Amino acid sequence: MKKKGTGIETIRTIPAVLTLLELSGPDPYECAVLAASLGGDTDTIGAISCSICGTVHPDIDETLVSVLEQVNGIVFSAYARNLSKYGSS
Repeated sequence: MKKKGTGIETIRTIPAVLTLLELSGPDPYECAVLAASLGGDTDTIGAISCSICGTVHPDIDETLVSVLEQVNGIVFSAYARNLSKYGSS
């Protein structure tokens, strides 16, 4: 039977997130660079820490956003519009 719920990974994830927040200042770009530099399976750590940084420091350089959109073939404003449909009214 496969176990469900949280496990030992949480014990490692949250301290890593808090460390990235402290080290990044909390600059979302710096946080993303630090998270990517950790090595290993850091997508969850990066997603959590960069999300928190983005709420504290939402003014992200438009040049960086443009590069991310071009490289990944996405439009962040479309994602934001679609997600806003599920927000509070």
